[in-house]
Amino acid sequence: MSEPSPIIEVVGISRVFTRSDERVQALKMVNFSACAGEMVAVVGRSGSGKTSLLTILGLLDLPTSGQVLFQGEDLAGISISRLAFKRRGHIGYLFQDAGLIARMRVFDSVALPMRYNRIAESEIRRRATNALQAVELGQKLKRRVEELSGGERQQVGL
Repeated sequence: MSEPSPIIEVVGISRVFTRSDERVQALKMVNFSACAGEMVAVVGRSGSGKTSLLTILGLLDLPTSGQVLFQGEDLAGISISRLAFKRRGHIGYLFQDAGLIARMRVFDSVALPMRYNRIAESEIRRRATNALQAVELGQKLKRRVEELSGGERQQVGL
């Protein structure tokens, strides 16, 4: 049996930010890969580059140097719009604040990404309702996001 191919792989990546006249090296020669179904935790002290690594792995940013391979494709020179297309179709990214619109209904928050992907409304209704029921939030689908607890918001975001 062969080893599974990584979904995402970074090879020798570095990320440097320039703030005012100061250069900040957030990542230096990092190698990492993750395969489908694999659970990974990124841990480290504050300021160690965890968020910088996660934004690159989430295709929200590109490294200053090194190679990013997504599903085997080298992303060097990829346009921002193509990167966004890959991210939209393949990556879920949940921010600490869950990234939801407070006044939006829970159901609509779950349905919104599917609408961007032009999924039929009947299928959106089915999938969103099933997803909310799976995390025991089916009874709250008409509530506004701002009425949920922090944990419930995280579940809606996921």
